[in-house]
Amino acid sequence: NQEIKHEIAERRQTEKQLRRMQNDLVQAGKLAALGQMSAALSHEFNQPLAAAKNYAENASLLVERGRLGEVTENLRRISGLIDRMASISKHLRNFARKPNEKMAAVGLEAVLRDTLEIVGARLKAADAVLDVDLGPVPLAVKAGPVRLQQVLVNIISNAADAVEGREDRRITLQAVQRGQTVSISVRDRGAGVPPAIAERIFDPFFTTKGVGRGLGLGLSISYNIIKDFGGQLRVRNHEGGGAEFEIELPAAAWRMEVAAE
Repeated sequence: NQEIKHEIAERRQTEKQLRRMQNDLVQAGKLAALGQMSAALSHEFNQPLAAAKNYAENASLLVERGRLGEVTENLRRISGLIDRMASISKHLRNFARKPNEKMAAVGLEAVLRDTLEIVGARLKAADAVLDVDLGPVPLAVKAGPVRLQQVLVNIISNAADAVEGREDRRITLQAVQRGQTVSISVRDRGAGVPPAIAERIFDPFFTTKGVGRGLGLGLSISYNIIKDFGGQLRVRNHEGGGAEFEIELPAAAWRMEVAAE
């Protein structure tokens, strides 16, 4: 009896350590994703800073000339630029924070809005266009909002890598509910995924990118996050060209508090 108790205690301790290691790996993947986007994010801050500086310098000249109406307009624009930078900073901080979240009903529109605050700079750097179709009815899934955001950041960033430098740089994100499941697909117009790579694409540390462009953790972590939500993450080549990642998650009942997230 004592031996059984000891085995149960050991098993619980091992499970606790595994959960902690998995959380640490997820956190490492998030920070790696931010590191890979650092140049684009730096540009996202430098651009409005330069514009704000120009507006401030112009405002000084306008004050000297008594054109106070134009000064007010310049100040309004500076305020808008500062709000934009504050919004990006807030979303980066929330994204980088270790999640301590439980499964809940998560509104897709709110999660995608937060995702675009993070990945928008990468899309801009790749000169890529993201077309979003969430359908006419608000959708909600059972997930953790920060971890779902991490998955979308990883997949959309990969799509931006796939279309960068190509003639067709469109990326399509579509969500649709089928019964008790919500399907979220992200399709690029890149070269697609060869069968040999598709077999290993969710393996840890597997990457086709050059040195310094990724650890090969993003898709592996994304796969395990979706699995933890009780869903599935798959990849296939689209018949119209390019790769398509599909996330399937349990649908959640829509509630007013979801809309307010």
